[in-house]
Amino acid sequence: MPGHRAPRDTVGPASRVAVPSSASSRRSPGPRSRRPPLPAALRPEAERMADDRAAGLPPAVTAALVAAWAQVVGLVSAEVFGRFDRVVEDRAAFLAHAADRPAHGVGLPAV
Repeated sequence: MPGHRAPRDTVGPASRVAVPSSASSRRSPGPRSRRPPLPAALRPEAERMADDRAAGLPPAVTAALVAAWAQVVGLVSAEVFGRFDRVVEDRAAFLAHAADRPAHGVGLPAV
């Protein structure tokens, strides 16, 4: 949420997932050319994220990775905290489909 600041002691552990994800995207032969162009207003932040966390990746790829990471974290949180109860009955099929979408968006193969 804009304006929210996570406690400093949680930032390092929470960001560790993003670094291995960027390494996976570097190796991926996926459909990077299908990504929408990076909006001009986002370019400075995407460049900062690339410099801080994903050296060697283009800013647009880094922004896509961070968005995909957030989507997967959201899916996991919804499952762990029961947000799918009485909404999604076939969780395995739904979660496999839902997790494939952000993975595809960063060029990773479906699982």
